[in-house]
Amino acid sequence: MKLFKPALTISMLFLVISCSNKEQSNEIVKPSNENAEQTLSGVFDIPELYVTPSPHDTCSYSFPATEKVIDYDVSPLGNTVALITRENERYALKLWEFTKLEISDICELHQGFEPKAIVWHPQANAIFIMGSGNSEYQILRLEKNGDNWSTKKIFSTSNVLRRLVACPRPFITEYNNQTRKETYTYRIFFGMENGVNSFRVVSITEKGDRLYQVVGPSNTFSQAAEFDAGLNPSEIESNWALPLGFHPAGHELIWQDKQNKFHVAKYSSKAWGESKPLNINITSGTITPTPNGLGFIHWQKEKNGIGTYIIQNKKEIIQLNNYKFIATPSSVPDGKGIVGLIRRDNNDVLSYIPIEIPLADVANAWMFVNSQEELNLFSKNSGLFRPNQGDQLYQIYETENYYCNAYDRTSPTRPYIVTTDIFWELFGAAYQGLFIIKERDEAIPNFWTFVEKASYYYENSPKESKWEQIFIALRALQSNERKHNEVAKMLKAADDVSDLTHENFAFSNLKPRGHYTSSPEMQMYFRAFMYFTSIYKNNNALIEELMQLPPDIAVYAEN
Repeated sequence: MKLFKPALTISMLFLVISCSNKEQSNEIVKPSNENAEQTLSGVFDIPELYVTPSPHDTCSYSFPATEKVIDYDVSPLGNTVALITRENERYALKLWEFTKLEISDICELHQGFEPKAIVWHPQANAIFIMGSGNSEYQILRLEKNGDNWSTKKIFSTSNVLRRLVACPRPFITEYNNQTRKETYTYRIFFGMENGVNSFRVVSITEKGDRLYQVVGPSNTFSQAAEFDAGLNPSEIESNWALPLGFHPAGHELIWQDKQNKFHVAKYSSKAWGESKPLNINITSGTITPTPNGLGFIHWQKEKNGIGTYIIQNKKEIIQLNNYKFIATPSSVPDGKGIVGLIRRDNNDVLSYIPIEIPLADVANAWMFVNSQEELNLFSKNSGLFRPNQGDQLYQIYETENYYCNAYDRTSPTRPYIVTTDIFWELFGAAYQGLFIIKERDEAIPNFWTFVEKASYYYENSPKESKWEQIFIALRALQSNERKHNEVAKMLKAADDVSDLTHENFAFSNLKPRGHYTSSPEMQMYFRAFMYFTSIYKNNNALIEELMQLPPDIAVYAEN
């Protein structure tokens, strides 16, 4: 799954959440202000999307033979694909709602612009398209305002651009000490030509400004002077790099070098930190992180199906062998399927196809699953117990980076609080449930049997006892004999003088409460038990006399 501290220009926000799937209206692109930045009071004001659950069955849309699909991306809201098509040398942005099996919207792109790649804004309020036109490469931002689409060029360069990905979490671009409000902005990442057949990974904001290099040669490192944070945005060095995708929490960028080896660059508080080779046994094709962060979807151009690689067991499982995808598939946000492009009878066909991913729709499963055993337990039981390695509760906080006075809110942490209260609440709830069942099935029948047998014993005993009238009153209560004065006072439940003890007695304590109000039988039992156990509770001699009842009667009081 959410705490952060104020940071400066390029600090990234991590808002890690548990999985949330919720039905909602299928609003495709929501209106937004021209200013892409948003200023909020705190991290919990950042809007979270509710993902529409994916369908259980395959859905497909076949394009005419004259129309070709250039690129596509699934909406962060789910169930809608934004795609670029070419027909008769004209290009268009289209939206396909695969639950409705139809093209729901079309936006014609201006002539002279040749689109190459498309990606949704992480908040689903805009679409970014990369392409070439007028002897330059461009990135466009498209938004839907009412019934009309607006297109704005946010970046251009004479260098060739390749691949386009968006970071799912925003970066803090400003913090106002007076208002204590933060301004945050999302970023997009892409490959930019850096010489002949050489590329580096660079990034711009969703508005197209604050360009910096993420992975590339040292001579093109972006300098600290350009940013308020006071340090270089990144010093990850590589002579050739292209972006592939982001971990769902946004703190790791997966990129590829010229030898098709995969690397993971990690964001460190206020700038990009280290980058290491990705420790997986995949060396070809492309990989896309699963929405739950547990692994990757592996696509290879010349092979059927896709591979699903789970990090915990380091094993790849091939799925969808009946399909040969001609481009990298796009995962749906709840992880339960992919959208892929195939060619059938010379027609481009876009298909949503369900796949099997463990804990697919648990958004932060990667935080909790550390082994195949834990993956199995979570999948089977939706939870597990771990042995506690610490002696104090604070040590659990420490392991999750809850450091006193120095909590780094840019680091993803598990959204849970550990206290003894919740343990005792759970224990108490379990105990109470068992107690109620045990009381209903055994204790209450035994109590009334005890009252009957004890009453008969005292009525036939040669020795006079004050308990005789008490048990007569209890039997009268069981029979609902309201004319019995003591019973009438029990039912009224108002403090009064007992007719049997001739002393003040708290009859108000006999008013049923809790689960004892659930039925007349439970209410009667509550009154009788409370009366019996409190009428002579301060008379030790009478309590001792009660303890001398024959074992065949006392056994019903003990059980």
